[in-house]
Amino acid sequence: MTRSLYASAGLQTIGRRFVALGFAASVLAGCSSESTAPPTPSEMQIVSGDNQTWFAGYALPDPLVVAVNDASGKGIPDVVVQWSVTGGGTLSAAQSTTDADGRASVNYTLGSPSGSQTVVATVYATSITKNFTATSGLGWPNMTSIVHFDGSTWSPSLTVNIPNSFTKLTAIWGSAANDIVAAGSACGMPVYFHYNGTSWGTPQSCSGGALFEFGPMSGTSTSDIFAVYQNPLPPSQNSGVMHYNGQTWGTSYSASCSFCSLNLYGVWARSSNDAYTVGAGGKILRYDGANWNPETSGTTSNLMGVWGSGSNVFAVGTDGTVLYNDGTGWRAQSSGTTSLLWAVWGASPTDVFAVGTSGTIIHYNGTSWTTQSSGTTETLNAVWGSSGNAVFAVGNNGAIRFYNGTTWTAQPAGAPIALRGVWGTSATNVYAVGVPLPPAQ
Repeated sequence: MTRSLYASAGLQTIGRRFVALGFAASVLAGCSSESTAPPTPSEMQIVSGDNQTWFAGYALPDPLVVAVNDASGKGIPDVVVQWSVTGGGTLSAAQSTTDADGRASVNYTLGSPSGSQTVVATVYATSITKNFTATSGLGWPNMTSIVHFDGSTWSPSLTVNIPNSFTKLTAIWGSAANDIVAAGSACGMPVYFHYNGTSWGTPQSCSGGALFEFGPMSGTSTSDIFAVYQNPLPPSQNSGVMHYNGQTWGTSYSASCSFCSLNLYGVWARSSNDAYTVGAGGKILRYDGANWNPETSGTTSNLMGVWGSGSNVFAVGTDGTVLYNDGTGWRAQSSGTTSLLWAVWGASPTDVFAVGTSGTIIHYNGTSWTTQSSGTTETLNAVWGSSGNAVFAVGNNGAIRFYNGTTWTAQPAGAPIALRGVWGTSATNVYAVGVPLPPAQ
């Protein structure tokens, strides 16, 4: 009797186990029936980066981007896209994986100038492909030296093809939209270009040695322009002010020395017979129509830029130096920075901007200078605006910053170029000049 009870209990226990196992199996079977296989790529679309034209040896400004979708058009993550090139050039990677939105990208550096080049994107282990086309233009050293802003984008305005040389422009100034002069050097000689509203014309050389280099320019018309220059011929140093009469450049002021530095760095003209130039060691000269006369600056800092409005003149330089002259003499102002200041410009004597190293921008409101955030650490070499609400600062590695009266924002330069000067006629017609950047090594 006892044995049969135990046997009955054992059978019940075994039964309960089978029931539990059966329930677990049914649960697993239910989970299995609810799971789905990974989505199958059905198509690939080009999102961006197609049909770009750029310089040989340089990475395209925009990456090549594709989207891999399923049959319903939804992006699929974690899909491998393979990249290959025909026609030259290099890719940043041989393959990339789609993100949560089903997008994959790669950067492409153009090959030597040869017209059209192609990059092929292929979904791994499928026959799904897309072709990107890029056009290779001139390469180093024949590069863009002037870029133009039309109110929307910056684009090349002057690209010069001079064998075994490149055009290096360091200054720009104009009197009208169809009357602009840009100056610099090419082929080991100083050059300048004149813009007539349609084209920059051919390079025109002026007198000077092989190391001659223009600095900033200022004038009253394109037949009355002053430009500082440096012409170092070791061990000598020659620097001064050139004047352009609309036809030729001539020396307005010159000084030289041996084993020393006397460079002039900035110039501003109030009229044809009243101009200022500033330079090394706190040097300030004022032009009276016949002679450049020294003025007491009260500083030994190098002065790099000068600008004025009416009887008010500002000069800026090393260690955050700012000088102000209201017609009664030069005196120092507290700038709030120790950065080297390269240039100064203002919409009025109470709305002035100065720019310099490490992306420094300071603003004067008529009472004091305050630092503004530029969003870059690149050196800013020049500043100009059409008003206090439309100001452009340009600098190294294509740095361009635009001020709308409240904040500074970045703008793409439209070419690989270190910018040295900027000038325009309005917020929608601005030119910047500079030195073409060589390809990354």
